[in-house]
Amino acid sequence: MSMSFDYIVTLHTNVATCGVARFNTELAKRLNIPLRTNWLRGERPLVSVRWDEVQGDPPLLDDIADSLEHGAGLLMHDLVPPRWIKSASVVYCANDYLLASAKAIRSDATLIHCPSTPLPAVYPQMPRVFSFGMAHKLMIEPYRKLAKMLPSYYCVRLSTAMHEGRPLDEADASLAKLRSIFGSRLAYLGWLSDVALSEELRAAHFVAAFFPRGVRANNTSVHMAMLASCVVVTNLDEYSPPEYQHGINLLDINQLSEWPWQIKNLELRERARMIAEGPFGWDALIGQFERKGVTSGT
Repeated sequence: MSMSFDYIVTLHTNVATCGVARFNTELAKRLNIPLRTNWLRGERPLVSVRWDEVQGDPPLLDDIADSLEHGAGLLMHDLVPPRWIKSASVVYCANDYLLASAKAIRSDATLIHCPSTPLPAVYPQMPRVFSFGMAHKLMIEPYRKLAKMLPSYYCVRLSTAMHEGRPLDEADASLAKLRSIFGSRLAYLGWLSDVALSEELRAAHFVAAFFPRGVRANNTSVHMAMLASCVVVTNLDEYSPPEYQHGINLLDINQLSEWPWQIKNLELRERARMIAEGPFGWDALIGQFERKGVTSGT
């Protein structure tokens, strides 16, 4: 029996935070039908949601049940109410356990599977610029200047984190802007652990870190990159630490008009590490406290 759907109904659309949303997005693309979060009676959608994500929303449950009773199909990702299975026009089960549950109610339930979504292309041999920080603090304009100077064979690898309480769509908006700037050269790495962050820093040829007015003495991401002997590309202003010197221990994007081909990377990397370990290291900070009469515990 042939079967067609007008669109796929999904609860979530953020592929970075929901596996079913990621699967639904790819399925809709390959079936060449829309992906939607709502539906109308008289249309024929395929409902692809998890019961454990919708069970606490009675109005939504009623809407889904009504849709299934009026021609919608059902793709089961977990156990659902028998009423859903009985009333759907067709039932697809994403694993054998779900199939056994559905078969106890109707014999025509069909076993399917959920393939992995395609992995993005990676270019491990390409020189790389690494950038990391809070997603809502990403400064877009310096990245535009960086993109104009950056050689075409460089890739940009980005990791972002979110402050507690900040909306996730801020990260999506920042990422969309950077994708429009760097295109396929941008590899988004998500929220990295400290171990993964350390590996990225040690593999990076440059680290980009930009701030609203200029880098400050309390921008720990820059200190972390310098401690890892990275060449940091940032933005300096009158309130940036005087120890930060363009072409000596970091690069100021405002003083660059072209890619710094002539920069002596090894010397700059070593001076960057010395800055991070010396005047901006922990020993220097504790020494300041001690000179003010603050003593450490025993």
